[in-house]
This record gives sequence, C-alpha cells and structure tokens, in this order.
Amino acid sequence: DIENIDQRTAQNLDTFKKPQWSPTGEWIAFYYQHPGPSSADVYTMDAERPFSVNQLATQIWAYTEAPLSWSPDGKEIVFVGGHTDENWNLYIANVHRDTPIILTDSDRRDHCPAWSPR
Repeated sequence: DIENIDQRTAQNLDTFKKPQWSPTGEWIAFYYQHPGPSSADVYTMDAERPFSVNQLATQIWAYTEAPLSWSPDGKEIVFVGGHTDENWNLYIANVHRDTPIILTDSDRRDHCPAWSPR
C-alpha cells in the first residue's frame, strides 16, 4: 500500500526487473538478473505469501528488456528468452509449472509479446 512498505523479497532489489501483477492480483512475475551478461530467469511469487518464489524458466536466458505478459486468467505468462544473444524466441509458462514451452523458433529476435482478451 502507499503508506507502508512491505518487503517481499530478500535479495538486492537491483537484481529484480519488470515486476508485473497478474490480472487476478494473486501473483507477481518478475525477472531475476544474474551477475553477468544476458543471464536472467523468470520467477513468480504468490502475493499473499512473501518470500515464496517459484522459478519458471531455467536454462533460458530471459530478455529483461521485453515485458512479461500475463494471460487474461492469470494462469500463464509469455516472455522472451533464448539460449544465446543472437536469437530470441517467445516462451509460455504456467505459474505452477517450471518447464516453459517454446512458442516460436525462428532466426529472428521475436519479442514484445502481449495477450489479447478472450
């Protein structure tokens, strides 16, 4: 709330990028920037349970300059990532699953995903 600060993470705040509330207000998604270039992961956190984080993307370098985009029902997130700086693709992950599914596999830098309403 605007009058009180409620810390929800234990790490240095400079390592967290682009936090996004889910449409239902139950979850917060964010990038965690590792030390070093092009190394970031996607996490979610239950808004009611501080310090409880769930890593969604492992071994996929998330592109922290692109926003995360929530599905209208707040159950999935689409984000940009890849395994190298040369090629970015779109991935989708369920907030309860830690294995994202690749949506695009192109030789371009796909980014800026956005869900449309149903």
